[in-house]
Amino acid sequence: MEKVPEEARVAITRAIEASKRGQEEATRQVIELKGEIEQLRQEVADLRAKEEERKNGAEESNKQPTPTQTSKSVEVREQAPKIYTATLSNSQIIKKIKPAVVYIESDAGTGSGMIISSDGFVLTNAHVVQNSATAQITLSNGGIYLASVVGRDENVDLAVLKVNAQNLAKVEFGDSNGTEQGDEVFTLGYPFGIKGDVSFKEGTISRKIVDGTNTYLETSAEIHPGNSGGPLVDAAGNVIGVNSSSFGQSIRGIAVGETIKFAIPINIAKNLIPELKAGRQIIVPRTETPLAGDPFQTDNAALKIEKCKAVRDSKRIKMLEESRLLVEEGLKKFQDQLLQQAYSSLPPGTVTASEIMTTLVVPQVKAKREKDMHAMTAGVDAYLNNEYAKCLNQ
Repeated sequence: MEKVPEEARVAITRAIEASKRGQEEATRQVIELKGEIEQLRQEVADLRAKEEERKNGAEESNKQPTPTQTSKSVEVREQAPKIYTATLSNSQIIKKIKPAVVYIESDAGTGSGMIISSDGFVLTNAHVVQNSATAQITLSNGGIYLASVVGRDENVDLAVLKVNAQNLAKVEFGDSNGTEQGDEVFTLGYPFGIKGDVSFKEGTISRKIVDGTNTYLETSAEIHPGNSGGPLVDAAGNVIGVNSSSFGQSIRGIAVGETIKFAIPINIAKNLIPELKAGRQIIVPRTETPLAGDPFQTDNAALKIEKCKAVRDSKRIKMLEESRLLVEEGLKKFQDQLLQQAYSSLPPGTVTASEIMTTLVVPQVKAKREKDMHAMTAGVDAYLNNEYAKCLNQ
């Protein structure tokens, strides 16, 4: 075998060593490249995670707490508590709701209510206008209106009133089914019948209570006598309930200690409002409830009296409303006659139409309205008192 020349052997050895060095360098570069690729993958994953967090509306201040280490260096992450962020501030809620909260005065006393339509329908508790066909409504801006009680359901304790006005501020309804225990809520109204600015109190939903066929929202927000019929609103300023009553211990009629406050869920009211607007009348006969310590006596005669009163009052509401419409129709004809007489008896150009209305027509129409309304009410009451007497003698 021919011997390889020394020069060739050296050249071959050097070539092999150079090849090995090239392979090692290539391997090193591949390893570095893999590391860079892995780093880029991690950065892409981090960017995607941050983008997902941003899409979910996560704020920097609401991120998970910094992980802590146990004695065994095991990472422990605490779950962040659910945080409820109010849609509106307290002052914004007041500005939104206040113009639609009203003060109500009736034969039953005083209470609160809320305007539910711009054309003058008002929602309140039935007990606020108990045994009343009309009520006086005072707006938060001082405007005063006479309202008719168009419908009531004393089983649910809701009533709808109507004032002759347009373009009124009205509340917005929320969803009482979506409320949860602990949600922040607010009451607005006129506690203890004190006129002036609307009272605003805050609290939470304590729980939902089902009492027989009725459902209530228990709240820690203050509800006093006079708040009845006012709105219970959520943090977005939407009505989720009608403030209704409070319950607590009493000594001979005087409340002592803590009380539990209740509101009627607005979803119940929303289902009932169309019927109340149409004139639904559900009157519950009542007997007097004895004070604490007094003996309770069953009195069939008293029950009969209350039943006859309920029938009379229910008829009175409907008859007064129908009679009022007839009076207004007659007054319109009377006004047209006055205008026709004035224009036919006065020379052209002597007075303006505005002067005729101000000095002649309006005073006479106003006087006739008071006279006719008084006569109409007296006539209705005389008829119903006779019917009431017949009911008692049956």
